[in-house]
Amino acid sequence: MYFQKVSAHKTSQVCPNCLAETGKKQLDERTHSCSNCGYTTDRDVAATQVVLIRAC
Repeated sequence: MYFQKVSAHKTSQVCPNCLAETGKKQLDERTHSCSNCGYTTDRDVAATQVVLIRAC
């Protein structure tokens, strides 16, 4: 198994598709929607995708 420590800082504020900063979201905002590229997904899915990108 391989493990890598990754910063979770601002993972919900970055678009995993284009890496643009999308700004701070309120806790009740459950959808990630990027005004830069149009990518839309669940907020937790987008944050997980950012973590995976940072691990590579």
